[in-house]
Formats: sequence, structure tokens, C-alpha cells
Amino acid sequence: MSEIQINLANSIQESEFLYKTRRHPEVDKMLSGNPPSSMAQHTLYLDLVQDKTRWIYIASTFREDSKIFVGYSQIYDLTEETIEIGFVIHPDEQGRGYGKDLVLKTIAKAKEKFPNKKVILYVLRNNHKAKHIYEKLGFIEKTLPSTDEVTLGMELTR
Repeated sequence: MSEIQINLANSIQESEFLYKTRRHPEVDKMLSGNPPSSMAQHTLYLDLVQDKTRWIYIASTFREDSKIFVGYSQIYDLTEETIEIGFVIHPDEQGRGYGKDLVLKTIAKAKEKFPNKKVILYVLRNNHKAKHIYEKLGFIEKTLPSTDEVTLGMELTR
């Protein structure tokens, strides 16, 4: 497995990958909110939030000398004290070890951009694989504003 790189989603190809990934049935059932209904709606959303309140990164790697998009992450400037981060590995790329690398790289970007803010995330309670990765990387369960019977809040302790 080669290491992933993360870059802000700015190109048309990155935007299309993000749109298709977000609309994938396996991804949709793991995330809150509805996927964008059209590429036009998705592009408008990116124009409104990218580099303003959210920083959406595309994770890529090289395989057989070709650049492959494997997932995405985001940093959301939530409050004066807190930022939220989130991650998705495309279902076709899961199980290749990209998840941990994506989480670590996104945490590094978040701490660089917002060094004095707490880092939180939300995960579905039944997403045991993701929860396990987060715990290994220093997140602990925490009651947060959107914590409920389906969604678990977690805060980075390191």
C-alpha cells in the first residue's frame, strides 16, 4: 500500500469524485444529512463553503503510475472552541489501510489550521470499525450536542 496525500478539493475531477462518493449507497447510509441531489447543487455547495467554514480534502494515492482517489475528509469550523472532522473511504477502496492515514493527516491539518481548538467527530454507534480506529488514535467517547441513540460523539485527547 502506498501512502495517501490529501489536498483541498478544487479540481473538477475531485469535485466529481466527491459527488459520486457522497451519493454511493454504502456511504449515504453511514452519514447524516442527504447527499446532493445534483452535480450543480453539489458544486454550489462547495463554492459556498470551501475555504470559508469547511475545508474538504480529497485523499489520493498512486497505483500503477496512476493517481487514484480513495476518499475524502473535512474540517468544519464549528464554534470558537471546537472543530469537527469527518472521513470517508470510498467503498471500493476500503480494507486497504487508508482510513488511519486519512484520519492522521486530517488531524494534522486541523491542528495546523486551528491549533487551540478541540477536535471532535461523530460516528454512527454501529460503525465499529471506524470507532476502533478513532479510539486507537486518541479519541474518547464524549456527550456532544449531536450525540443521540444513533450517533456517538468523540473528542481527541492528544
